[in-house]
Amino acid sequence: MATHITSDSTLGTEVNQNGSVYSISGGTRPEGAQNLFHSFGRFNVGTNDTAHFVSGAGVNNIIGRVTGGEASIIDGMLEAGANLFLSARAERIVKKDWSR
Repeated sequence: MATHITSDSTLGTEVNQNGSVYSISGGTRPEGAQNLFHSFGRFNVGTNDTAHFVSGAGVNNIIGRVTGGEASIIDGMLEAGANLFLSARAERIVKKDWSR
């Protein structure tokens, strides 16, 4: 499965690829808040790829939503310097191997 991570352009989320690492930055953070919000059109992480969520100082929670109608399949790695929560409009997020 190939990696497809796209912003849906509603919350300022930016996705940049460097080899097998997809850096996710930007997003929306209310002033002084500990939550950082991201919004994706698609969120699929392929085998041996990594989705790396960039957060600043004081961010305790990264909250992401997937607004596209497809299931999100995560077969690679997720990295975040804060608690990470993902929600999908299609109501399905599949992680193939939770041991990684």
